[in-house]
Amino acid sequence: MSRADNKRRTRRAIAEAAMTLFARDGYEPTTVDAIAESAGVSRRTFFRYFPSKEDVVFPEHAARVARISALLTDGGSVRGALEELGRDLTRDKVRVVAQQRIIDASADLTAADRVRDLQLEGAVARALEEEFGVDEAVLRAGALMGGIRAVLRVWFAADGGFDLVERGGAVFDLLGWPAKR
Repeated sequence: MSRADNKRRTRRAIAEAAMTLFARDGYEPTTVDAIAESAGVSRRTFFRYFPSKEDVVFPEHAARVARISALLTDGGSVRGALEELGRDLTRDKVRVVAQQRIIDASADLTAADRVRDLQLEGAVARALEEEFGVDEAVLRAGALMGGIRAVLRVWFAADGGFDLVERGGAVFDLLGWPAKR
């Protein structure tokens, strides 16, 4: 096994151990030491992979925002980029729905989730700036992401029981999305 594979495996083991403990014991009572022990790593190793306990709840966030930003920067459409995100979430829906339950059970994680949503919303706004100007790009991104968040709430409540990409597409249609991007 390569060093990169070993790092991915360790990161995944830490994240899985954390989510198991959070689901069983709750986010707030679970300690970094308990997560590290459950994952079979040291506290120091935990912090090599995750800057904080909060960050382990969102292990794919940075990669998702980078991927969406890259799709948008490379001339992709906002709709296409968000459809790609929807397909990613659908492929991993059991884990994503369980993760959302943990987030929803904690006021701290709900706030952290909102901050991360705003990062994605900012990437969408930046992609629209050239076409619409800064102010209108922010308004369009906010309206779109508000609709997408609503679809996600319903999808999570339904345990991922409907086509997320299709329902997300309905948000674009509902908004009369005229954007070229």
